[in-house]
Amino acid sequence: MQHTSTPQTETTRPRLGERRTVLEEVSGSLPLVGESVYLMTHQMCVPGSWQALATHQLRAPEHLAGVYGPIGQMLEDREVRQAAAQLFESTSKKVAHHPYTKLAALVTTVDLQEGTEGEPGSWDDPGVAMQIAQLLRGSNTI
Repeated sequence: MQHTSTPQTETTRPRLGERRTVLEEVSGSLPLVGESVYLMTHQMCVPGSWQALATHQLRAPEHLAGVYGPIGQMLEDREVRQAAAQLFESTSKKVAHHPYTKLAALVTTVDLQEGTEGEPGSWDDPGVAMQIAQLLRGSNTI
């Protein structure tokens, strides 16, 4: 059964820093009986698109191309699901140090008004706004 992505709606738009696994059939690969060659990509949501963090090429049963959860939770094939989980784990350090991960945390701090008012690092600290601006500028978002 082929798994495909559904159109994004107002309530299901990806959030900054969200991750996913994408399987795409490699065109032009040698014909295989009952199998396909796929490019598995672990991606992270960045403003305006998805950024590929890691890729892996593999052979697997036909008709698996599609978009899946970050660890490949909905993949029916156990070996492909394990490959997705390994790709997820291999990108964990990269995601932890990604500017958008920090940006998402800072925006959450402001949105939820976290911290004690007037304290450094709190939602009303001008330094938090400056960090957001620096991350946006440093990542060429603005």
